[in-house]
Amino acid sequence: MRVVKILDAEVAWFGDPAFDIAFLLNHLALKAVRFPERSRGYVELGRQFLQGYRVRLASIGARSWILRSARSS
Repeated sequence: MRVVKILDAEVAWFGDPAFDIAFLLNHLALKAVRFPERSRGYVELGRQFLQGYRVRLASIGARSWILRSARSS
């Protein structure tokens, strides 16, 4: 049984997982521009997110999602 949990109704999305990756990375990039004194932290957070995404979802093709999100963002 699948359970859907909506964490933030403003950006709730049920569709291509590449959107989630692109949306989060875009959000972090904009925060880094807005708060340059914290930019290294935002970049590191994005790096850790991608690393964790790859590791946790390797068996179901997370790499292809990551590549598609980079092309669509």
